Amino acid sequence: MSFAEFINMGGYGFYIWSSYILTVIVFAVLYGTAKARRGQLIRNIRVQSTNRNRNTSNNDETTS
Repeated sequence: MSFAEFINMGGYGFYIWSSYILTVIVFAVLYGTAKARRGQLIRNIRVQSTNRNRNTSNNDETTS
């Protein structure tokens, strides 16, 4: 079996390899969006934590 026969896969190579390529593209997009959303979520949590700390310190100052 030659490399060209392997790539051709009995005449179905175009469909098989395009399916693999499409799958890799979809997984790459999913990975990228998941990573971006994770970063956005972490930033939002940090902002909320900072706001709560500021509100707590402001309430401590006004009640003293």
